[in-house]
Amino acid sequence: MRFKLPTLRPVLAVGALLGLSSCNPEESGPGMAPAVTAACPVTVKTAGTNPTVPRFTSGHVRSWFFFNSSSSNVSIGTKTCVKSGNITSCTANNFGSYVPANGQIDGDVTFAVGAAGLGTVALWVYLGAPCNLTLKAPSWKISID
Repeated sequence: MRFKLPTLRPVLAVGALLGLSSCNPEESGPGMAPAVTAACPVTVKTAGTNPTVPRFTSGHVRSWFFFNSSSSNVSIGTKTCVKSGNITSCTANNFGSYVPANGQIDGDVTFAVGAAGLGTVALWVYLGAPCNLTLKAPSWKISID
């Protein structure tokens, strides 16, 4: 059962305007920027702008910033890169085992592309207590020349 807290609406609106995604598995997903939830203090946003890369190349890197607003570290478990379109491979890089208390950590993926066209890469990260869920970070939209 989910409870709606009307007093959080102004905070949620600010989070959405900043392009932050939350740990809420019911509201998170590639390409979405849902609002911050009270249960999980970690938010994530893309770091930069959507790139254009040459066709049939590899070694491209995209990053996200994970922010923790609590006074406790939040552990990071499984990291998964999710790809679509003309992205031929995608690997989540090892970027640490926790999001520090009142701090941030950068997370990245390395990917390769095929023929000209479009694709996306996204990062899914399992976050420990108090989140205990998989955060689905916003997708990067990749243009391939």
